[in-house]
Amino acid sequence: ILTGYSSALLVTWDCNVLSFYELYSAGMPLLMPGLSLVLRWQPHIRWGTTWDEALAGQGPWFNPASVAHAVGTGATWVLDYSDAFRYPHITYFQSASDLVFKAHTLHGGSLSLRMKAFTRVREQQALRIYKGVT
Repeated sequence: ILTGYSSALLVTWDCNVLSFYELYSAGMPLLMPGLSLVLRWQPHIRWGTTWDEALAGQGPWFNPASVAHAVGTGATWVLDYSDAFRYPHITYFQSASDLVFKAHTLHGGSLSLRMKAFTRVREQQALRIYKGVT
């Protein structure tokens, strides 16, 4: 299915989601919101809830005050360590107009090759580590 698309817009709901790794390892060029954009809108998202729960201000992981507090106090350093902001060859956008511009100027073929090469290196590193585990 992915072969019919030249890139993917990925707006993750958490620091590390499986779809990020699936798309990245497949060499699908990714357009993702940059860190400053994520920090602007994340406190307003009701994560981990159904629509009805969100409207009622309920849900298992819904506590916008804690996210707003983390953003307000600069305690967002964990995002700097997430693979979505550490892996190379990802195209980040900071606004809707920036997204449109970058989507039209994206060099998908070369990005795809570099993403696949990076994935192969990471796989080899992981295999060396886990082969040593007894």
